[in-house]
Amino acid sequence: MSSEFPKHPFWPFSLELYAQPGVSAACLELQDDYGLDVNLVLFCIWCGLRGPGVLQADELSECITRAGRWQTDVVDRIRYVRRTLKHDSLGATDELVAVFRPQAQALEIDAEHIEQLLLASIVPEQRGRRDADAAQTNLQGYLRSVGLDPQGAVASALGRVFAAAQQLAD
Repeated sequence: MSSEFPKHPFWPFSLELYAQPGVSAACLELQDDYGLDVNLVLFCIWCGLRGPGVLQADELSECITRAGRWQTDVVDRIRYVRRTLKHDSLGATDELVAVFRPQAQALEIDAEHIEQLLLASIVPEQRGRRDADAAQTNLQGYLRSVGLDPQGAVASALGRVFAAAQQLAD
């Protein structure tokens, strides 16, 4: 992970939240089973609990568009390489893959960090109420934008992430 990136409070919040019990598994479920961008999920929560508050519709739309492009064109491609090499060396020796794969993982984390900085650049630092309701409003707006029912099957995984985030915010 690069220490040369600009500092922003969203990144350490995400790292701390992701390290909480059950959160990484819930995030992978949101990503792999429901096609959600975990950075956007975490951003919606961070904005509501610690950041600018409720995201305006145009801000959320801009976040989804810009993050989606970065996620698709950069993060997903690096993740594909890392995941492929976990099960298939593609003809390289296991020793070479063992050296390269951690570097691919570090690159993927750096790409995620850049996406978070991109998201943070879209909205002002602070402007309104910050509480669980604001975070829920942001999450519901994101889910509606991608066509998921906030009360559907996705709710359980989101609930685990959200509960851990609230404990950090208290």
